[in-house]
Amino acid sequence: MAVKSGVSHVLAAVVVLVVGPIVNELVSLLVDGQDVIRAIEAASAIVADHPFVAAGDDTVATALTLVTLIAFLYVWGHAYHVKRHG
Repeated sequence: MAVKSGVSHVLAAVVVLVVGPIVNELVSLLVDGQDVIRAIEAASAIVADHPFVAAGDDTVATALTLVTLIAFLYVWGHAYHVKRHG
């Protein structure tokens, strides 16, 4: 089992090194970073203006960024396990 696991990790690292820059270029062409920042700032302003939220815009923006990242990681992990284990 360890041999298979090691090989899969090496293969994943090589794929990330090769495919990573290509995906980065593709994302930079399709998505403007300023649009993402503006969307997070707008959402954080809406949440921060709510009377039950005792946090500033910066704190809410950081929290929304982390929640988005965690959601992407969850979806990625779920898709991986569904593909791997059926």
